[in-house]
Amino acid sequence: MIGLIDGDVLCYMACKSRYLTKEGHKFLNYQEIEFSGAQDAKYLDECWKNFAKTLKELEESLFLDDMLVAVKGPDNFRNIMYPEYKMNRHKDPKQANQFVPLIRKLAVHNNLAIESTGREADDLLRIWAYECQHAGVPYIVVSIDKDLKCIPGKHLNIKKNEFLDIDETYATRFFYQQLLKGDSTDNIPGIPGVGEVKAEKALKHCKTEEEMQEVVVDQYMQVYDKDWLQYILSNGKMIYLQRYVNDYFSCRHWPIVEEILSTVERTTTPAPVTPVPPKLAPPAPPAAPRAPRPPPASLPPTAAPAPGSGPTRATSPTRQSTFNLKIPGK
Repeated sequence: MIGLIDGDVLCYMACKSRYLTKEGHKFLNYQEIEFSGAQDAKYLDECWKNFAKTLKELEESLFLDDMLVAVKGPDNFRNIMYPEYKMNRHKDPKQANQFVPLIRKLAVHNNLAIESTGREADDLLRIWAYECQHAGVPYIVVSIDKDLKCIPGKHLNIKKNEFLDIDETYATRFFYQQLLKGDSTDNIPGIPGVGEVKAEKALKHCKTEEEMQEVVVDQYMQVYDKDWLQYILSNGKMIYLQRYVNDYFSCRHWPIVEEILSTVERTTTPAPVTPVPPKLAPPAPPAAPRAPRPPPASLPPTAAPAPGSGPTRATSPTRQSTFNLKIPGK
């Protein structure tokens, strides 16, 4: 069996607080305490030994054939899409343990862990689980993170030492409950006023995933009105854990969403206009046939000029002048 281990949880567990008394109480003046370089080095060594010891104990107690440990990487697409993602964690930087990132780097450097570059460690865990499922390899997810309950299979809560077997139906229902209630820990809004109890009640009678999708869409439409699709997409992209690389959430393929979008498109798109041909004037009646043109009349013969009178111009009857001109000298 392969252990799919949330390395971030192990890093935090390994870095025990330096501000606690032997009885487990925090020093009142913990913010004023300063440590020397030698003390920091000793503390880092203790943290690293704790991390390695926990891994060894998991390997032996769970009879693991192999382990895959995921830790936080340098980037996460969720931070780019939603800058306020997880902004409510560690509001006071002084409360964050500065040695946790060092243990992460040591684990990666010693080939004990893999950085989740571009995504969360949780995404890597689900990707590995998805690959194990399709390869028929048994696995167990080791973490304390409730978000991983969307992964079907065996789980171990390492802090409570509790085992849980999650089936496909529970994992699917858990994801849609998260879409309804959001995740206050990661600063994901969900639907205002909907918590865990209301989310469970809303999906209680759903027997198929399609019915769960219909409930989610209905709840979002009631609250977000025309912006319902945008809110489902934005919340879903934050909550959804990838099953493989470049696997990003979308609800556009849900049958209920396709039906709504197609209905909106039909009602908002104007019907095509059929062009009307212009009205043509009625054809003119055929012209009457022309009467045959009469043959030209024969001209009278021209009299021969008298000898010595010089040339004379014959006057055509058709070109006779209608004006009485007085010619000078006559």
